[in-house]
Amino acid sequence: LGFGVDAHSMLPASARLRAEGSDCVRFATADSYDGFVKLAPWRAEPISLPQALEEAFFLGLRLNHGVALDALRREFGVAVDQYQPILGELIASGLLVRHHDVLELTPRGRLLSNEVFEKFILDPATA
Repeated sequence: LGFGVDAHSMLPASARLRAEGSDCVRFATADSYDGFVKLAPWRAEPISLPQALEEAFFLGLRLNHGVALDALRREFGVAVDQYQPILGELIASGLLVRHHDVLELTPRGRLLSNEVFEKFILDPATA
C-alpha cells in the first residue's frame, strides 16, 4: 500500500470487478499537498490483467531486488512471455540485467528508468 501525496497502491479486484473484466484495483491519493489535505485522499480505478502485468514490471523494477519472472508467471501466466523481445532489447542496451530468472535495472537503467518502464506499456491491439 502507498501512503502520502501521490501514492499509489494496487490490490486484487473483488469478485464483482473480476466478472466485469478487471484483475486489480489501483488506488491513488491526490497529487498535491493541498489536494491531499483538502480532499478525500483515495480514488480507485479498476485495471485489466494486461495493465496489472505492466505495472508489476515497472513497480517491481524500482525495487533493488528486481522482478522475479517465475513469480510473474505464477501470477499472470504466459502473458509474461510476450515481453521476451522487450527484455532482450533492454538487456542488450545495458538497461536491464538478468540473474537467472530475476531482472534488475543496471546503474544506467536506473538513470533512464522512465524510458525502461515505458517499454512495458504494450499497445492493446498487439497484446
